[in-house]
Amino acid sequence: MEAVTSGKMHEIEDAAIKAGVSRLIMMENAGKSVSDLVNNLCKVSGRRRVLVVAGTGNNGGDAFVAARHLLYHGLDVDVALVGSKKKITSPEAKVNWKILRKTNGVRINVIEELNELKTLENMIVASDVIIIGLFGTGFKGIPRQLHMRTINFINSIKSATKVSVDIPSGMEADSGVCDHSVISDYTVTMHAPKKGMLKSRESRNACGEIIIADIGIPFV
Repeated sequence: MEAVTSGKMHEIEDAAIKAGVSRLIMMENAGKSVSDLVNNLCKVSGRRRVLVVAGTGNNGGDAFVAARHLLYHGLDVDVALVGSKKKITSPEAKVNWKILRKTNGVRINVIEELNELKTLENMIVASDVIIIGLFGTGFKGIPRQLHMRTINFINSIKSATKVSVDIPSGMEADSGVCDHSVISDYTVTMHAPKKGMLKSRESRNACGEIIIADIGIPFV
């Protein structure tokens, strides 16, 4: 499928909303697509410990959905929210955060300060699969220190399989600049690859295997 810019993807989403497909439906489908991949990976490997590292935006909302679905499959799921829960501002991410907090079996940690990173690092080391949804297609520039150190530590771990949500966190969706991005084994990208993911050898390598997810808008 042809890659799209972040602006084009917003246009596609807006057209879907006008047709009646809500952002909440798209987020549900996105998170379910991520969970399907991770559940299959765990079935094949026999490994069961999944860590979801989520930010406060819609990319994190997709990750919240994935965590909920993986609990249904009986996997051992931890969620680390990197940032303040007060900064979860989009209605769709808020809904899925509230649902997740009411879901039995999930362990949630909120990492707001640098001095809390040791907790997250211990969770990362203990994980078999890490789902990363810190930043989405709107990200530009250099991550703040809390996120930078999180990304760097994830990249330093070789024992866990790393699955990025839509785009490797820290990569710019249009330019493909990925000097500070997650290095993924898989990227589950929503509806179509983003231009930057295919821009260079470096950005392509940061994605790992790219899996295109159907989020319910095949008509736009």
